[in-house]
Amino acid sequence: MTKEHADLKFEKIGPYLIHEKLGSGGMGTVYLGKHEETGRIAAIKVLPPTLAQEEGFVERFNREIDSLKRLKNPHIVEFYDNGEDHGTYYYSMEYVPGETLTHILRRTKRIPWEDTIDYGIQVCSALKSAHDAGIIHRDLKPSNLMLTPDNQIKLTDFGVAQLFASQRLTVTGGIVGTAEYMSPEQAQGQRASRKSDLYSFGAVLYVLLTGRVPFSGNTTVEVLHKHRYSRFDPPRLIVPEIPHWYDELICQLLEKNPDKRPPDAFVVGRMLDQIRRKVEISSGETTADIRPDSASAATRADNVDDGPGPATLMKQLVRSELDQQQQGSTLENIFNNTWVLVGLLILLILGGIWWNQTKALNPEQLFTKGEELMESEDFDDWKLAKLEYFDPLLERDSATWKPKIQVHLDKIQAMQSLRVPTRRPLSDESEPRRLLNLARDLYARRDFVRAEEVLKDLQMLLKVSPDESKRTGDEVEKLQKRWEEENKIRARNADWLDRTLKGAEDALQQNQFQEAADLCTAVIRLYSGDSLFEDQVAKARRLLEQAEASSKTVEPPNPETNK
Repeated sequence: MTKEHADLKFEKIGPYLIHEKLGSGGMGTVYLGKHEETGRIAAIKVLPPTLAQEEGFVERFNREIDSLKRLKNPHIVEFYDNGEDHGTYYYSMEYVPGETLTHILRRTKRIPWEDTIDYGIQVCSALKSAHDAGIIHRDLKPSNLMLTPDNQIKLTDFGVAQLFASQRLTVTGGIVGTAEYMSPEQAQGQRASRKSDLYSFGAVLYVLLTGRVPFSGNTTVEVLHKHRYSRFDPPRLIVPEIPHWYDELICQLLEKNPDKRPPDAFVVGRMLDQIRRKVEISSGETTADIRPDSASAATRADNVDDGPGPATLMKQLVRSELDQQQQGSTLENIFNNTWVLVGLLILLILGGIWWNQTKALNPEQLFTKGEELMESEDFDDWKLAKLEYFDPLLERDSATWKPKIQVHLDKIQAMQSLRVPTRRPLSDESEPRRLLNLARDLYARRDFVRAEEVLKDLQMLLKVSPDESKRTGDEVEKLQKRWEEENKIRARNADWLDRTLKGAEDALQQNQFQEAADLCTAVIRLYSGDSLFEDQVAKARRLLEQAEASSKTVEPPNPETNK
């Protein structure tokens, strides 16, 4: 036996002959092995022995692995089988040659944005398949993404994080995942959802593009707190060459509120593809594309004279009127055409047939047909679903059906917002102009503090650049004055919020816990994410926790004592 094999803990586990150790971590050790009967090469993950001693582990292990075996997607590592060998639990999966994105980042520091879009589309395909099967990854991160030699992404450890729930608990309770990529709701101990995976995906894209995670800290608790309450720097602020569409999508994925994130992985994948196409269209245009228009405009400008005199003008108007009377209007000419009239008759008949068919469908049938079209990957089918089925359904009974079709309407709206324009004007954006637009973007996202910092820094730079100051200085000054006026209004709002929170504190002292909780909840809902009210929102959260904790410690009266 070679030294390499002597160092191995296993020479065989289940039906697999072990060849070499591939790696190890807190969630087990991975070996390269070969099935002794079929000869199939596989990666075998051997779980820590202590896991089998945990209550409910065996049932959870079998249930999770059975679910994962059903996943079939070219971008998900395929699960083969699982079992137990003398008290040791293992599962085997597809062996993927290549390296993780974590290893690539260590070598390159950052990954070009064009490559990350390609990787991201593949990850979205994997997430869609899993989410459609009701499986949540819960621990999406670069080390779980393998890149093969032919640039194919493979997502590993899919859903397996749940197996290690009892080992991954923190003081917040019930948390499964890696802190740097964890969604705010997971950090709070809530159940992970498909939108939790989307948040983690946004964090993955962020680190691939910038070389750093959105939030870091000295302790896990500090990182989790930042995911819940802190703001991150937009990726474009760190890497300016990132397209602004891409920057906006990542910021949307990293929204604290799950409802503000994109609807699902399929939509995100389409958005990424649309961004790539938008960039191709905008970068593909050259000055030659606009030269004919510019030349004709210049020619028109060169040939402009003083125009006709009054007599000539009147003669032209009279002649024009006579010509119109002789020729008839454009609309009249169209309707005098027999073939046009025949075509309109056919359209009228078809429209009547469609209207009668739609009218004949009951609400359940309309909903079913609309859902069938939404399963398509063609956006035109989505628009057809809205026009022919969802809109008529809302007209008939909006109260009953809107909650059921709202998720589809949100998907359509999200995709509509990123449709590729047929033409995008050329832009020669200067650096001061880019910074000014960045400040506006931050302000529009209600990150007022960061927006004002960018604007203030831009003013400082313009002081040493007179030419640029002439072009953008006035605009910067006007924008700053407008923001100052709005800040005065917000300051008054902050005073009002402080008085509201004082009322919540008074309610707490009087043991009116529900009233205090309701006040704090209202403040959090209305002002969460607004950087100017971070202190008030943080205070509201603290008071809410106190109210909830106090209400639990107050025991209800024992009915036995009243007898």
